[in-house]
Amino acid sequence: MQQITAGIAFRKKYAKEAQWNTWRNYYRGNWKAGILPKNIFFSMLRTVVPRVYFRNPSVSVTPTKPGAIYVAQAQVLERVDNKLINTMKMKRQMKRMVQNAFLFGTGFGKLGYGAEFAPTPEQGETDTPMVKTHAVEYRSGIVANMPWFLSIHPGNIIVPSGVADFEEGRFIAHWIRRSVDDVSEDPRLKNVKQLGPSSFNKNDSGGPIPGVLNPTPMIDLVEIRDKKTRQVIVMAPYVNSEKILYQDDDELQGDWGPTIYPLVFNEDDEYAWGIPDSAILEPHQLEINEIRTQAMKHRRVALVKLFYETGAITPESLAKCLSEDVLAGVDVKDINKVKSMQIADIPPGLLVADRSTMQDVREALGFGVNQMGEYKAGSSDTTATEAMIVKMATEIRVDERRDMVADLLSDVINDMHRIIFDHWAQEQVIDVVGPAGIPIWVQFSGESISAERYNVKVDPDSALPETRGIREQRAMLVYDRFKMNPLIDPIKLTVHLLHEMHGVQFDDMLRGLPPGLGSQQNPMSIGQYGNVLQGVAQRVPQAQLSGQGGT
Repeated sequence: MQQITAGIAFRKKYAKEAQWNTWRNYYRGNWKAGILPKNIFFSMLRTVVPRVYFRNPSVSVTPTKPGAIYVAQAQVLERVDNKLINTMKMKRQMKRMVQNAFLFGTGFGKLGYGAEFAPTPEQGETDTPMVKTHAVEYRSGIVANMPWFLSIHPGNIIVPSGVADFEEGRFIAHWIRRSVDDVSEDPRLKNVKQLGPSSFNKNDSGGPIPGVLNPTPMIDLVEIRDKKTRQVIVMAPYVNSEKILYQDDDELQGDWGPTIYPLVFNEDDEYAWGIPDSAILEPHQLEINEIRTQAMKHRRVALVKLFYETGAITPESLAKCLSEDVLAGVDVKDINKVKSMQIADIPPGLLVADRSTMQDVREALGFGVNQMGEYKAGSSDTTATEAMIVKMATEIRVDERRDMVADLLSDVINDMHRIIFDHWAQEQVIDVVGPAGIPIWVQFSGESISAERYNVKVDPDSALPETRGIREQRAMLVYDRFKMNPLIDPIKLTVHLLHEMHGVQFDDMLRGLPPGLGSQQNPMSIGQYGNVLQGVAQRVPQAQLSGQGGT
C-alpha cells in the first residue's frame, strides 16, 4: 500500500492531475458567467480523434513458415481476429483511449477474458459468476469464454513512483469501484465478509456527484499485477488494507507484461506519464477567451445609442424607434434634442490577435485551415494544390499518432492470440474467404492454430471512409495494370478482382475449384482446408495450360 500511495502521488504530480477537471470543463463547455469562449478544446479534440482512431480496424495475419497448412491456419486466425474486433467493439474503446490521451496525456486499454472482474481466468471457469439467480457483474458486451477490451481512465491506473516508462515498472494497478453487495457475493474473492462501503478515492475519473443521492453503497478495490512474481493481487485499501481478497498466478500476463496498454502521444523524457495536449492548448484557450470577451464588450459599446433630453420623446415613440417596422413614424417634441451617437468601435487589433492565437493553436497540433474543414480565405483558385501541400505536411504528424494506435492494436491482438490458444479448448466453427472469394466453413480449436507463430500487421489507413465503389475501381485498375506482367500471379490477381466486385454472381466464375467445400453444417478441418488451397494452386494452372474449364 505504500507503493500504491506513492504511485498515486506520482501520477497526480507528473500527469498534471490537478488540472484534469479544468480541462474536462473546457471540453464540456462549462465556462464562467460573462465569458464569451471559442472552444478550441472541443474543436481540436473532435478534429484529432477522427484522424487517429481506426474507422474500420482490421488486421492481417501471415504465417512465418511456408506451406498451405500454415496459410490455412493464418487465414482462420485472421478471420477470428477481425470478427472479435467487431464483437469486442474495439473501435469505440480505442476512440476513448485516443480522447483520454489527448486530454490527459495518457490513455489506457485493458484486455481480459470471460468476465470483467475476473482477476485472471481459470481453466474451465470462464462463465460470469452467479449467486443463486443473479450475477455479480453485468457489463453488457462481455461474454463467457470470449476476450474483451475496455478503455481505462488514466485516473484509475497506478504505476510505481518515478518510472521513466511504463515497461520498466514492476507492477501496474487498476483502481476499481464496485457495489459492496457484488463484492461480498463474488465467489472468486475471499475475506469479503463484513465489508462496508469506502469513501470515494478522488482520482478525477468520475464518482459520486455532489448533491445527488447514490443509493448503492460502493467499495474501492485495487487490482495489482506484479511482473516480478507474475501474480495478481486484489485488495480493499480503505476498508481492510491488511487482508488480501485475491492472490494467484496471473494467467493473462505474457512476456511483455500485463495486458494493460498505455497510449502516449507526447512522451516525457524523464517520466512515464505523457504530456497532455490540453497543457499546450490551455494558455491559448484562455487568451482567445479574453480576446473574444473583450471584443464582445467593445461591440456592445460600439452599438449606436439614442440620446435625447428628458421629455423630448414619449415612451410610445421610443418603442417605435426600437421596433422592427420599416418607415415607422416617430413624433418628438423637439428634433434638435434627439441625437444618435456611436461612442467607439471594435479595435482592429483584437481581430488580429484572434487570428494570431488560432494560428498558434494550429501550429502546435500541426493542423492548417484546410484540415479544420475550412477553406483558406482568398485561396479559391489554388485550393486543390494548396490543400494537397498542407495535407502532406499535416499527415506526417497525424500518421505518427495513428502509427502509435496501430502498434497498440498489434500488441493487443498478439496477446489475444495467446489467450485464445490457451483457453479455447472446444471446437469452434468460422467462415473464411475461400479461393474464389466464397465462404468456406472451417472447424478449429485454440490448440489447432497455436503451433505456429504469426506476423500481425495493422496498416494505419486513411481517416476517410473507403466505399465499395472505390475498392471496385481500384481493383479494376490494379488488374488492368498487372494482367500482362509475367511476374504477377494471374490466379491471385483474378481472385483479388472477383473478391472486390460487388455481388454473389462473381463467386463461382473462377475455374479450378473443388466440389464439396465446407458448409456451416458440415465444416472442414484446418488440414482439409489447407489441402483445398494447395489443390487449387496445382489444378488451376493445369486447366489454363490445357485450355479447358472444370477441375
